[in-house]
Amino acid sequence: IIYKVEEMSDIDKVMHFQKGLVVEIKQEVKLRQFRNTTDAISFALMYDRTHASPHHVEEPTPMEIGSSRFVSREECLRSNLCFYCKEPGHRLATCP
Repeated sequence: IIYKVEEMSDIDKVMHFQKGLVVEIKQEVKLRQFRNTTDAISFALMYDRTHASPHHVEEPTPMEIGSSRFVSREECLRSNLCFYCKEPGHRLATCP
């Protein structure tokens, strides 16, 4: 969604992206003051992978879309999709 809004500045896009992150990752992204979404998203993905919970043994199976398409967590972050329903326009906390 943020890539489709041409009037949004890069900084505004980064701030909008941050709103959908979990608190720990949001704080880390804010500290680094990224000026573009590409860097912010790359960092958020890297941070999420390297700071996974020690109790987390196996990543859940991605939700199936259609008959043969799976959407990964990384793809949700890149495409600004809800982690639960995989639809754009909202995040898990506000999923209908």
